Amino acid sequence: VLKSNIKIKDINIDSKSGVSGAGRKLKDEYLFGSLDNNFYAYSAEGHRHTGEIEQEIESMSGKNFKINFTPHLLPVNRGIFTSIYCKLDGVIEEEKTEKQICSLFENFYKCSPFVKFRGKKIPQLKDVIGTNMCLIGFCLDVRADTLKIFSVIDNLLKGAAGQAVQNMNIMMAFDKDMLYSNKIIVRRAGKGENIKTIDDSIRILDDDTLVIADEDKAVAIAGIMGGKDTEISENTKNVLLESANFYGPSIMRTSKKIGLRSEASNRFEKKIDPMLTV
Repeated sequence: VLKSNIKIKDINIDSKSGVSGAGRKLKDEYLFGSLDNNFYAYSAEGHRHTGEIEQEIESMSGKNFKINFTPHLLPVNRGIFTSIYCKLDGVIEEEKTEKQICSLFENFYKCSPFVKFRGKKIPQLKDVIGTNMCLIGFCLDVRADTLKIFSVIDNLLKGAAGQAVQNMNIMMAFDKDMLYSNKIIVRRAGKGENIKTIDDSIRILDDDTLVIADEDKAVAIAGIMGGKDTEISENTKNVLLESANFYGPSIMRTSKKIGLRSEASNRFEKKIDPMLTV
C-alpha cells in the first residue's frame, strides 16, 4: 500500500495476542490466571518489535514512518489478531480505492503460499489456529478517511514452529527440462541483464546482483525469486533442486535495489545457519 499512490498520513497498529504471545518471562501479568476474564495492554511504552516493523516498512516502501504499536493480551491460549489503521490523505473514491487495494494485496502476496488475502472478509483467530497460515482482510472507512487492515496468525505455529520449518526450507526447484544445460552456476549478473521472475515482472539487473544461471542465461535472482521460464508447473516431469545459503546483507541490498521482497529474501536477510544446506 505504501508503494502505491495511496497517500497515508500515519499508521496505528493494535495487536491482540493470546497469552503465549507475550513471551516466556515469568511475570504475573503474563500468566493465564491473570488474564482469566481480563484484558489489558502490555509494553505500551514501547514494544521491542517496533523498530523491526519500522525497518520492514522502510525497506519495502522506501518511506520512513514512525508507527504506534500497542499489543494487548487476550484470555486465550494462542493466536494474534492485528488491526492496522492507516489514516489516508486526500479525496477517497470508495469503489476505485477498494479495487486498487485488492489488486495491491493480491499482487504482493501471490507468490506467498502461506498468506491468503480474503478481500473485505475480516479474518478470525479460529480460522488459523493449528495452521501455518496468515489471513488478511480489510475495510475502507470513508467517513473517517481510514484504511483498516486485519491479519490473524497462530503465534505458536506461524510465529515459532512454522517459521523454523520455513527457514529450514531453503531449497529452490527448477524445471530441469527448461534449463539450457544440466547444471546451474552462481555468478554476478551482467550489467543490464534482465530476467522475468515468477511474479511475471521483468527485472533489470546490474553487475552487483547475484544470480543462479544455466549456461545460457540467469534463471533466478539468488536468494530472492526464481525465473518464470524454469518455474515448476503441472507439466513438469524432471526437477533440479538447488540448496544454498546467501549472505544476508547482500540479499537485503539487492532486494531493496530492485524493489522485490519475497519469503526467500526475508529468510536469508535474517541469517540462516549454513549447516541447514544439504
